Amino acid sequence: MRPEKFKPFFEKLSKEITLSLIAKDTLPRGKSLRVPDNLPVFEALDLLEKCDSLITESGEVFTKEDSMKKPVKTLFYALIIEIEYRLYKVLKSRVDSIDMLREAEFNELIRLFLADSELFNLQKVYSKESEMKDDLKAISSFRNVIMHSPRKIDLETSYNIVIKRKNQALKLMKALDDLYFK
Repeated sequence: MRPEKFKPFFEKLSKEITLSLIAKDTLPRGKSLRVPDNLPVFEALDLLEKCDSLITESGEVFTKEDSMKKPVKTLFYALIIEIEYRLYKVLKSRVDSIDMLREAEFNELIRLFLADSELFNLQKVYSKESEMKDDLKAISSFRNVIMHSPRKIDLETSYNIVIKRKNQALKLMKALDDLYFK
């Protein structure tokens, strides 16, 4: 998908994945906030920074423990696949062997990207190369959680990690926009 088409696609997908798909009939815990049934899950994740649970208009509850449910993973899957695609496209014109690039896994794309110091200088989102490297590595690791997630990993992935990865993925998308649209 062309990058200019991804943003409207992702916005539409995000609006379709609402709390009504995930919230359950249970008692709220701690500080809670009332929200619409159709609140997009990605927006709900941010609201959970201020409270312990969200209560929908229909009385169902969404908590931090629900932040790794399948619909949320679907959103992350779309973001991570797009980050990987953009890395590939940015590197495509900068490598000697396109065949090597086609077979490269995500971590190899990251290594190739980081090895080209000029690429970092072309983006305007990150001020430190080490910060961008840390975010790329974190998203690569989270990719494995999203793609190959047995229930144990879901239970071990805290809400704080989920919200941090969301922010990192969105920041990386902005930085890669700087490179892709040049």
